[in-house]
This record gives sequence, structure tokens and C-alpha cells, in this order.
Amino acid sequence: MTAYLIYSKKEAQRNAWFINELISQANKRSVIMTLLIEEELTPALSGGAFVLLCNGRVLGAADFAVVRAQNYILSHHLELMGMRVFNSSRVSRVCGDKMLTYQLALSLNLPVMDTIFVKKNSPFPMSPFFPCVLKPIDGKGGEKVFLARDPSEYEKLLPHFAGRDMLIQKCASRVGRDTRVYVMGKRILCSFTRVSDTDFRSNFCLGGRAVPHTLSAEEHIAVQKLCDALEPDFVGVDFVYDFERAVFNEVEDVVGSRMVYANTDINVAGEYIDYILSEM
Repeated sequence: MTAYLIYSKKEAQRNAWFINELISQANKRSVIMTLLIEEELTPALSGGAFVLLCNGRVLGAADFAVVRAQNYILSHHLELMGMRVFNSSRVSRVCGDKMLTYQLALSLNLPVMDTIFVKKNSPFPMSPFFPCVLKPIDGKGGEKVFLARDPSEYEKLLPHFAGRDMLIQKCASRVGRDTRVYVMGKRILCSFTRVSDTDFRSNFCLGGRAVPHTLSAEEHIAVQKLCDALEPDFVGVDFVYDFERAVFNEVEDVVGSRMVYANTDINVAGEYIDYILSEM
């Protein structure tokens, strides 16, 4: 069996250890997995067929592809070539757009913080609530997420979002704390509360510390509803806390595993390859 593993150039460098582990675990299970760099790939149509170019050279289809880049067009193209893609292009599309994710969550009757969508190059409205969080619609890992405590701070932060779709969101009452739930298929692997004493963002990659978390009944139901609706393969579901109530925050499509390896004995790469083979 053959497989493609796809990362952006930047993320491939940052995740070299996990990439090697995925390839090693695949090889142990008789799967030949090849790393491809997103920026070198071009979806194309040739002779009435869907083809994939790598630096201009046509690649044949693999049995499946693990896409660790938020590129739903590429993922959909691979699916049209006949490959099973982990996560699917639909998961990539919805989770790569925070507004689509919030729309899905609210349609499932999950609590979300009040949110305003601002289209790129549109006039910025004044936030109706403070403190508020400003974030790009396609960001991940806390990238370009800012806290504005008052109108003056808000105005100073707006240049960061010039030419980008963005969200203005009411800030949850508990800043610097959230919960990440790791889900593979519809099975919860583990969950952690992430806490930061120095930043309103609690991301592990930004220095937040992690402690094991036991899901409440409400959190468990919310995760199950999201998984039933999205049918993801491997994602992280995040909650923030507003006056102790768990509020849905996002689904991370290309979810990092550093927190799991640092705090548990779970072999995420091995678990993921086993899951994929069970799906194949």
C-alpha cells in the first residue's frame, strides 16, 4: 500500500520528528509513505483526467493521502483522483474557516461566544463588546490573535488585519485557559486543560502548560455532536470558559500532538496509522 504525507515547507521543518515517526509507523505496517511539500504540488486537469503535478512532474495516485496542510482545494483534488484523504476536504474546508466552524457549532445548538465576521477590505466596525478578541478567519496556533480591552487598543490592532477576513469575538470571562480534546474518528484519545499565566492565549506551542482534563457531560455531548456532523479523522476540539460554562471555540484540522507526547504514553503516530488502515 502507498501513501502521500503532505505538509507545507514551513510546517515540515517544524514537525520533522512527527513526520519521521508517521513514516516509520507506516513502514512497520507495510505502507510506503512519501513526504510531499504543499508548495511543490499543483492540481491539474490533463486529457480529461485529474492529475497531480510535483515540480511539474506528474505523480500517480497513492492509495491514500494524509494531508497536514489546510488546503481544501488540494484535498478535494486528491479525492477526485480516487484517493482517500485524511482529514477529508470537507473537514479541511469547514475547520479552515472559523466562521464556517462557528456556524456549524451554533446550528448544532452548541454555545459559542458572540462573533462578528468582517470581510477583507471592508470597513472595520467598532466592536460592540469589550474586552474582545480579534482573529483571522483562517489562523491556527494562536497566530495573529489579539485581545483588545478598550476602543483605543482595538483601533491600534486593526492594521494587523488589513486585507484579511477576520472575526471580532466577545472575550470569554476566563482568559488564559481552554481545553483541547483530541479525537480520532469518533474516539476521544485524551483531553487537557491548557493554562497560561502570561498570555490570554493558552496554546501549548506558545508556552501554556497542560494538565489532564476529565470532560463534563456537556463537553462530551458537544464533541460527539461535532464528530457526527463533520466525520473527522484526527482533530482537536477546543473549548473556552465563560463564567465556568464550557463554550465551543474551534476544531483544529491539522492538530499538533506535542502536548499528547509530553503528557501521556500514547503513540499518536502509531494510533493514527492503525486508524487509517482500519478505515481503508
